[in-house]
Amino acid sequence: HSFTDAIDETMEQYAAHLQRTGDTASLLFSGGVDSLVLFLALRQFMDRDAIRCFTVDFSGDNGMGRAVPLARNFDIELNELPSETTGSDDINRYLVDCMKHEFVHTRGVHLGFAARPAGSAHILHGQNMDSIVGNNMTTLHRNLELGILSPTMINRSRTHFEELFQYRVLLENLQFTNFYLDDLLYQRTTTTFFTRNTKGAFPDPDPGRDGMYRGMLSSQHPNVLLEGDYPADQMAALDRELAAMNAFALDQTSSKLARLNLIRHYSYGQIANKKIASLPLPGGSLPLLIPMSGPLISYFVEKERGLTEASRPKREIYSYARKHTGDLFNRLVEGNDGKIAIGKFGAPTTDPLVMDNRGYLSWSGSQIIPRIDDEATRNHVESIYLKVGQAVNNSDLQSNRFLFSLARYIINLELMMEHS
Repeated sequence: HSFTDAIDETMEQYAAHLQRTGDTASLLFSGGVDSLVLFLALRQFMDRDAIRCFTVDFSGDNGMGRAVPLARNFDIELNELPSETTGSDDINRYLVDCMKHEFVHTRGVHLGFAARPAGSAHILHGQNMDSIVGNNMTTLHRNLELGILSPTMINRSRTHFEELFQYRVLLENLQFTNFYLDDLLYQRTTTTFFTRNTKGAFPDPDPGRDGMYRGMLSSQHPNVLLEGDYPADQMAALDRELAAMNAFALDQTSSKLARLNLIRHYSYGQIANKKIASLPLPGGSLPLLIPMSGPLISYFVEKERGLTEASRPKREIYSYARKHTGDLFNRLVEGNDGKIAIGKFGAPTTDPLVMDNRGYLSWSGSQIIPRIDDEATRNHVESIYLKVGQAVNNSDLQSNRFLFSLARYIINLELMMEHS
């Protein structure tokens, strides 16, 4: 069993579904290797003219700067989506309606389809591929398929800092390898180092045992816990959550790495999947995160990882692209000749969705706070409402982006309670 088997099985089944329904495929084509692999896999099983590719003009690293050279290589016609949806009245009305029924992802490139319907039942999306392959999210875009510490990358490092950054990413990726997780002493002697790489964190008191799993629940890193003023007994709260996770999924395997992968899947990947893919967009299309398909999840959850995987977490994905194109991904994305218009969009300074619904940020009118029985929890939630409400009333989006994001979460929860 391999990545090739898993992605081909997924796309073959999806192509068969499209043939039965007479539908076409719509693919978010960022220009990254994940979106390229989805295209290459799908075109094996269906007419490529039935695959419509969409991109967003907002960034050279993840947008038309890479998507256009790739499209030229494979004669792909690109359709452009709006890059900024925060101020769109139509999209905000759609999001508020969704918030009444579900906890939703209120920002993301898929929302561009709300302004420009895809015309197909599903929108194929490559999000979460990094998560399932175990790529610690300090990603080196400049490496692409070249391994960390490979001769090419060391020779390419122009400064000592660039070389040290290669070492740092390798070390962080080591946390998701079998030999790290199986070495109790090494975990205990390095937890402080790994904790320093995460802002606002402290080391678990029992690294290498339950600390691995508490860390994943708290920060998505083994043995690393995030600081917070609530709950008062954070360890007890994490132990309760871990006990529930054990009963739900972790007791099904004895592999430490598989357990970490399952925690990442259910506490990060599946939540993102649910928020993006639960409700259709205004045109009727439903986002479909291909990395969350059964064959891919099954393959990567149980896959062992060593030094090679730490150095090149997405090795199999780049290898798939090379097998089907005959060339390195590095070379395939070359060729942006400067004639392509790469949009420069100013960041929004306000959030109309929040401002139009800020009445839901009042703790005194909350549907949620009166239902909280524990006094300490209720007081803590009230303080969050007050802090977020003050930020929304007294500052702009740029200076308090995090609190504006919390405002969207609060509005979402209040709308769900109001319409439950």
